[in-house]
Amino acid sequence: MNRGKGFADLSDFEFARDRIMMGIERKTLSISDKQRLHTAIHESGHALTCYFNPLAKKLYKTTIVARGPSLGATYMVPNESDLVSMSKDKILAEIDVAMGGHVAEKLIIGNDNISTGCGSDLKGATDLARRAVRHFGMFGDDVSLISRDKSGTSETHNAEVDKEV
Repeated sequence: MNRGKGFADLSDFEFARDRIMMGIERKTLSISDKQRLHTAIHESGHALTCYFNPLAKKLYKTTIVARGPSLGATYMVPNESDLVSMSKDKILAEIDVAMGGHVAEKLIIGNDNISTGCGSDLKGATDLARRAVRHFGMFGDDVSLISRDKSGTSETHNAEVDKEV
């Protein structure tokens, strides 16, 4: 995108990276001030959890500008070592950050007003916890000594995996 400049500078590269990582800004999307506040509370929960958890990935950017399918987003920069392998503590830190938005909404907005914005965070945290138990052998002494998909194990074993998750 030209953006009316004769040459590209650092802000152009950041704009391009954000567009690729986060999607195209939906500036024409009309949301109420209340929705914007709830989104800010939710994303602040992710950012604060990320910032204060020493094992979490480094916080890159938090926005309440609607991009792609979401009303806001918090992005972290992974450590190179996390791209190859993650420790149990780092997995727990990632789950903590994923749930930070939900907890912020619950504490500030109230349990009865939690938004559906927590849905994808909860799915991601649950999927990570399930992989940690079912495939990485990190939690649960009895259920983590086998690495198979749900279809390859008994209902009893699957119930134990669910309990650990």
